[in-house]
Amino acid sequence: MGFWTLRTAFPTNGRSAATGFCIGSAAYVSCGIDSAGYKRSTYLFNPASNSWTQMQSVGGVPGSGLGRDVTMSFTVGNYAYLVGGQGSIAYFSDTWKYDAFNDVWTQVQTFPAGGRRSGVGFAINSKGYVALGQTATGLQNDLWEYNTVANTWIQKANFPGTARRLAVCFVINSIAYIGTGDDGICKGDFFSYDQSTNAWLPKATLAGTPRYGAVGFTLNGKGYVGFGYDNTLSNKKDFWEYDPTGDSWLPMANFPGSARSNAVAISCPNNKAYMGIGYDSLYRNDWWEFDPLSNGINENHLGDNQVAIFPNPMVESTTINFDAALVNANEKITISIFDMQGKEIQKFEMKNETQIKVDREGMSPGIYLVNVVSSHHGSLTKRLMVE
Repeated sequence: MGFWTLRTAFPTNGRSAATGFCIGSAAYVSCGIDSAGYKRSTYLFNPASNSWTQMQSVGGVPGSGLGRDVTMSFTVGNYAYLVGGQGSIAYFSDTWKYDAFNDVWTQVQTFPAGGRRSGVGFAINSKGYVALGQTATGLQNDLWEYNTVANTWIQKANFPGTARRLAVCFVINSIAYIGTGDDGICKGDFFSYDQSTNAWLPKATLAGTPRYGAVGFTLNGKGYVGFGYDNTLSNKKDFWEYDPTGDSWLPMANFPGSARSNAVAISCPNNKAYMGIGYDSLYRNDWWEFDPLSNGINENHLGDNQVAIFPNPMVESTTINFDAALVNANEKITISIFDMQGKEIQKFEMKNETQIKVDREGMSPGIYLVNVVSSHHGSLTKRLMVE
């Protein structure tokens, strides 16, 4: 189960040990390492247009020396946060906040536990977290919580498993799941963290081989783990789905590209994940879309030419037109309009209509994203300019 589609390749040389995050409907890839050294550049991938755009590098224009890999990152609200990593020094401890709307990186409160690399980052509700990883004194099993409003860090309950590096994490319904990694041997165990009680519980061990340098992400209330370097001393291309209701793992369709480790995986609001790059004895630059609910057989996909917005830019109102092939008694179409900070501004549901008029209704000048979801043809996101 699950279907893979090759997308536009990452726009530079192959890259490994980068970090990825989602803001709004876009996926971002930042930092990492390639054959020329450590990187601080950041790129935006637009799933709707299948295209990449280079954004501001970590530290901005004068950020020389800030290239790094194996950083920790998380997204809270409309901002991404990047913590630590390794580069010109073995263990960075700085924390950077990324404002995607203005394409600006700002340094915020330094990570208080000292320089760190190869840990995990995640967010629950309005708090960010960094756990595990490697420091100058060795492997760690601590957990730290970042308050984005107060710009402060506090330590929370330690991870109950062994201290380790290169683990994975995913969050389902405000519960974090952390597992795999390297503590001297490859690991496959998992534990859950409940923010409300500051407590950990053991969970089912990954059904695949123990590994480190894998990827983890969440889609549709399920967790996914794949790739990595395992205890057979091989890179992997298998993927596994975790169901929290039964605390169980199921196999998914294998990744069709090369087996690899230290890749990037990013889940997006269109209920698909985007992943690739990484290392398989070479630095890779391929990029793939993963749909866990699809098998790729006899499926229609919403095309860019099936949805038109006019006028665009909009002054007072605009009309969204649909291909007649989308309109039938069994087809439900949902249209959501988001600002560039990810806030839903307007939402419509329709049947048996080939167009809908959208009034401005106080929308400020700027760029908005129109997400169209067809019950039988998939989803599509287009840009709307408001003057």
